[in-house]
Amino acid sequence: MSGHRTPLEQDEMIILGNPEAETGPGVRWENMQDEGGGELDGDGHGGALVRSHSVTSLAPEPFMIMQSRSLNRRVILNVGGVKHEVLWRTLERLPHTRLGRLRECNNHDAIMELCDDYSLIENEYFFDRHPRSFSSILNFYRTGKLHLVEEMCVLAFSDDLEYWGIDELYLESCCQHKYHQRKEHVHEEMRKEAESLKTHEEEDWGDGKCAKYQKFLWDLLEKPTTSVAAR
Repeated sequence: MSGHRTPLEQDEMIILGNPEAETGPGVRWENMQDEGGGELDGDGHGGALVRSHSVTSLAPEPFMIMQSRSLNRRVILNVGGVKHEVLWRTLERLPHTRLGRLRECNNHDAIMELCDDYSLIENEYFFDRHPRSFSSILNFYRTGKLHLVEEMCVLAFSDDLEYWGIDELYLESCCQHKYHQRKEHVHEEMRKEAESLKTHEEEDWGDGKCAKYQKFLWDLLEKPTTSVAAR
């Protein structure tokens, strides 16, 4: 009887929403199908299952997350708008990386520490990162071989490795020398540029009456070896 509900049923509707009414963006009621086409509920039987659409919705309960994992052998990884589909078991090969840890997450807060958004309905996890290096990153999970992305800034590639939790020592021998050589070259160029800017700042004191005093104070504070007073 839909006309009269017990206090317990009313409380349940406050928490989860009324499946008989239109729902807003907070919670979506949908049927989840297993691989055989049958509809499953939280106990594996026919019925409706509440699933959070994204982090703008109510946070899904741990059992919903675990059920989504058990029903989907594959997962969609959306990196900067570029989607990749991979088997969950592929990510298990590197359990200490960001994606390996994501595989083991069973609650909303833990998931949100590793990605920027997700949807159990779409079986999709979103990472707000530039996608350029991700094909090489994902290929490392699949083949066990990590290669440098040639057309990418070596420092940006290094930053991506750190973000995904992959040590640069895993780079293949064919890329190791090139990677470190480029990295050292960029660091050296940055050092030279910094020294050039500093020298320019030191020399540009102007011709005012206080210019020599300004330079003296600069040397006193920044160059402790220039005078006895500075020491």
